[in-house]
Amino acid sequence: MSLDIVGVGMATIDRLYLLEDPSRLPEGRLLQYSVQGGGQAATAMAAASRLGALCGMIAAVGDDEPGRDILCGLASCGVDTSRCLLRPGMPSPVVLVIVDARTGARHFLPYHADRPLVSAEDVDWHYAAGARILHLDNWVVDLEAALRRARQLGPQVMVDANVVTGLEPSWLALVDVFIGSADVRTRRTDSDAALREAVRIRALGPHTAVLTLGADGCVGAGPEGPFRVPGFAVQVVDTTGAGDVFHGAYAYGLLRGWAAGDCARFACAAAALSTTRLGGRAGLPTSAQVAAFLHSRAEAGPWDS
Repeated sequence: MSLDIVGVGMATIDRLYLLEDPSRLPEGRLLQYSVQGGGQAATAMAAASRLGALCGMIAAVGDDEPGRDILCGLASCGVDTSRCLLRPGMPSPVVLVIVDARTGARHFLPYHADRPLVSAEDVDWHYAAGARILHLDNWVVDLEAALRRARQLGPQVMVDANVVTGLEPSWLALVDVFIGSADVRTRRTDSDAALREAVRIRALGPHTAVLTLGADGCVGAGPEGPFRVPGFAVQVVDTTGAGDVFHGAYAYGLLRGWAAGDCARFACAAAALSTTRLGGRAGLPTSAQVAAFLHSRAEAGPWDS
């Protein structure tokens, strides 16, 4: 099977509770409740598939009801799950997500500490080699070993992970596109510092490095030079999975040969739209919806063609 993008990493079931005021528990109202698929690489693949890419996922799940729900959820998004792995006797990853309706703050409570993970030995590399882009998240066991295998195959390699200044992993030299979140406080509060960090990460190997800034958009450095993309104002319900949607949408733009700044602008718009619903999957937009959203904000780009 020839695919556009293959994701490798975590797939979960998210049980989401939107609470009027979590600080008042057990009082207060439950405003919304939803059960959806989650996980970094898995939601990125669901997002890219919704946009129109042909996607596959390599993840490990338990041979249980949540595991079957994880696979069914991906399949319902058009993602091929034929290379996902069942781990008998091991519980599938289930995450409780408490969302504060007042602030949008989220609290993640993994139901099981032990969760099935994918390693380089688990990956069907012949299957992965047929993709144009491989997207790995930081839940892959021995990520560097997996990246060394991926690097030998030919597809562009994207990674969803965070790095700490001064402790940069050697595997950055094996990555084509690095996308991390600017969770370090100085990066969040100082976009200039975040941009300098993206430039520095790019110098370590990737042809593009992007740091997401939540509601403030993102900064990055690509072959065309440094760029900044402001965030888009929307009526936010829940930001769960928005970063994962960003990755999937960025990969969609990369498939089309867009410049790094255009990929990032499209990805910011897709991520913003996803936050208007509860959970990481309920608000996944189509490419036409993202293009219309950008057009409504006078953002011209390759998505118009």
